Parts: sequence; C-alpha cells; structure tokens
Amino acid sequence: MMELFRLYDRKDTLPYHNLSHILDCVSFITHNQTVNPLVTDEIKLALVYHDVIYDPTATDNEEKSAYFTKNHLKDLFVTDMGTLEKICYMIIQTKHGVFNTDNLDTDTKVVLDTDLSILASDEVEYLQYSENIREEYAHIDDDSFYKGRREFLEKMLAKRKIYQLCVELEPLARKNIENEILHISRKF
Repeated sequence: MMELFRLYDRKDTLPYHNLSHILDCVSFITHNQTVNPLVTDEIKLALVYHDVIYDPTATDNEEKSAYFTKNHLKDLFVTDMGTLEKICYMIIQTKHGVFNTDNLDTDTKVVLDTDLSILASDEVEYLQYSENIREEYAHIDDDSFYKGRREFLEKMLAKRKIYQLCVELEPLARKNIENEILHISRKF
C-alpha cells in the first residue's frame, strides 16, 4: 500500500490528480445519500486506483492505471479474475467523454458520478479545481489549452445528463461548467 501512497504523493506536479482527489472521492461515496447505499468493495478499489497513473501529456492514463491496478491487487492477493476485470473496467470508463454511458452497470455509474462530483462543487472549490487543471496542463499554451478545455466542457453540457445516478448534482454542475465556458470566452 505504501507504493500506492507514494504514487499519489504528487501535489507539486499534479495539483488536482493526487491523493486529495482520491480522498475527496472516498468522502463523496461516504456522505452522498444517493451513492452511499450502493457502494461495494469493487467501487472503493476502482476509485482508489483510478488515477494512480496520471501523466497530463499522455492519452492512456486510464488504461495504464487499470494495468497497474490489476497487477498491484494480484500482489495483494486479490485473485478473482472477475473482480479484477470489473475494477479495471470501471477505471477505464473514467475516460470521460469517450464511452457511451447509457448501458453502464450501477457500480460503474457510481464510480463515474463520484469522479465527476467536483463539477458540482461550490463556486470557490470549482474555481480551484479549474485552476489546478490548468496548472497540470501548463505544458500546453493558453490558446490550445482553453480551446481543448472548452471543447471538453461543451461535450459535458451536451450530454443528456452528466450524472447517471446523482441527478441532484446536475444543476450546479451545469451552472459551474457554463460559468467556466463564459470565463474562457471572455479570455479567448
């Protein structure tokens, strides 16, 4: 487990995708009344491991996280292949915007809603999140970053629903996203 903590100890280089994000996910599934009754051990493991490998210059972080997870959990004596495959599947699904979310199982919906719960945070926390994401992608020039960020946010808004289970989060998430798009539009 120390290896896992070491991998997440990266606040200096990744101000968002670090241990704080994972702890926020754990807090969310503990306190959110919609998802808490649905939480399984597989969900907990998927959330703990879903960003264990994160390189802002890469496009395969979820796949690499799933691969690491499978091997790490095997080393920790999780031997049921069905369980390992399910955890890895949920991790790969956190590649938001890539997969169709209509036919997902409940466990995967919990993982996705939890990972996206930051979008429905209060204004101050959301602003910090968006600043942290910008800092993680500092290697990209402003024009390119904000063009890509706006595209991502617009895809989120275009979804019939952002959250699969936590519908109570939808209005605030949409408001935050709209405000960020407006802020980007004023800059560029």
